[in-house]
Amino acid sequence: MIAPKNSFCFAAKFNTPAHTFESPASAPPIPHGGEAPPHKMAHDATAVFLPYMKRFKELYSQGGGKVTTLEFNNQASVAARYEEISHALSCAPSGLDSVAYFGHGFPHGMASAHIYDSNIDRFARLLESKCRPSVKIILYACSCGRRGEINGCFAAKLADRLRGLSAQVFGHDVAGHATTNYTVFRYPGGVQVAPPGTYGGHGAFKKALKKSGSTLWARFPFMTAAELAAEVHA
Repeated sequence: MIAPKNSFCFAAKFNTPAHTFESPASAPPIPHGGEAPPHKMAHDATAVFLPYMKRFKELYSQGGGKVTTLEFNNQASVAARYEEISHALSCAPSGLDSVAYFGHGFPHGMASAHIYDSNIDRFARLLESKCRPSVKIILYACSCGRRGEINGCFAAKLADRLRGLSAQVFGHDVAGHATTNYTVFRYPGGVQVAPPGTYGGHGAFKKALKKSGSTLWARFPFMTAAELAAEVHA
């Protein structure tokens, strides 16, 4: 495994009220009967997004690694949200080899950040200016890697926009926990991350992700297929 040495992470700072979900009227509709993740609760930020971003930073700050983090105001206006994220990303050290998002997601965008298909080009240009070739973009969010989307899901479109960097974008096919959702696919190509024979609700990949204390969720984007298979089958 080649651990990242220069990462940028951004996570939604405030909890989403239990009776609502960040689906602004201006957001694209969710096709094919997609739904807001059923597990969304009032402690989504403080119990999931922020703690896991902190753990990512702890893991990759070791050995001289740099991890820049941002807790962005997901209750701010659309313009203010993007300005905060873009400013932090612009100020991060150049040559980023990984970018991780922790927040809500839809097949067509990062809901908490309010970055959708409609403004993906602007976001992609910013990433191009800060990232190194072969950068890994990890979307710890629901459904951003949804397969079968007409014209492609958000992860697929972002990977296409970043093809000049040979970027890899990881996203989940369906709704689930931000880090232990086993339905991870890598774009371009929509390649299943789970080793052959380990995918599924009762599969070994899910069990490895959910194992107490496991950091596999943070490491699999940087592992070879052989390394991942060896750990999952152990």
